[in-house]
Amino acid sequence: MPESLHRGPRFYPATPLPTAPGSRVLMPELLGRVISLARRGVEASQAEVAERTDLPASTVSKLELGVVSAAVHHLDALADAYRGLAEARGVEVPWEGWELHRIATAVAEALAEEGIVCIWERRDLVAEDDERYLRGRELTVRVRRAWPGEWRGRA
Repeated sequence: MPESLHRGPRFYPATPLPTAPGSRVLMPELLGRVISLARRGVEASQAEVAERTDLPASTVSKLELGVVSAAVHHLDALADAYRGLAEARGVEVPWEGWELHRIATAVAEALAEEGIVCIWERRDLVAEDDERYLRGRELTVRVRRAWPGEWRGRA
């Protein structure tokens, strides 16, 4: 008898995911918006951030767009770059890597209260034109609106 591959347990949500337009958001895109707004808060360009982090400018762009999921070392490097750029410009924004993740979590919680489900999912499994996913300018507006109070003014 041939051996079967062990596949882990499948996840089935207890309640069905909402299907209304703009009812879902991908977490890499949400975190990307937080990273982008934080960069804009220190009035820096992607090229300046790339130079300070030793990341290619294309990687910084992909992180901000949510094409690439940000890892902890990315967040730490970006936070260090933002802090350095803020100090060079005389702007008081002492970013830490954990703060960027905490802001994304707080925004995700605020969106959940509005009925928007945040999903960790591989981007290539999601159709680009799927209207159920909140993207683009509308996602940016929602992230700005849900930006936590203790970090207000930094984006």
